[in-house]
Amino acid sequence: MLTPTGPKVVEFNARFGDPEAETVLPLLTSDLAQHALDATRGQLDPTHVTFSEDASATIILAAPGYPAEPQKDIPITLPDPGPHGIIHHAGTRTQNGQLLSSGGRVLAITATAPTLNAALGRAYALADQTNFPGAQLRRDIGRRIGAHPDPT
Repeated sequence: MLTPTGPKVVEFNARFGDPEAETVLPLLTSDLAQHALDATRGQLDPTHVTFSEDASATIILAAPGYPAEPQKDIPITLPDPGPHGIIHHAGTRTQNGQLLSSGGRVLAITATAPTLNAALGRAYALADQTNFPGAQLRRDIGRRIGAHPDPT
């Protein structure tokens, strides 16, 4: 949470399907499965958990009408995310080979890059290439901390 004295952590809550996890996990360079196993055994060594120095950004594409009454069954066509992008499915389903919206928060578009501005630029570019009529997305992600998407 941003406060007059700077950012403050209210809680750490990052389940695998949450945008927070979808943003952080692509930067993990060590073995997540091993960390989970070590944690269940009470043997997790935080010094073995390593992350990339890159930045990551995630943009949520929500269905028209979200949050009150999200429209469903909207056909979606996805771009190739390339080596620095990931498209996470949340409210999607397939019918007869066609990807369709099935909930409010439909997709989470994540991109990584050496800087936050570049990661935001890549994430917005992927979002803009996604054919999802009426999709809602915020275009102010990162701006409150001074970030601006780099279009390159």
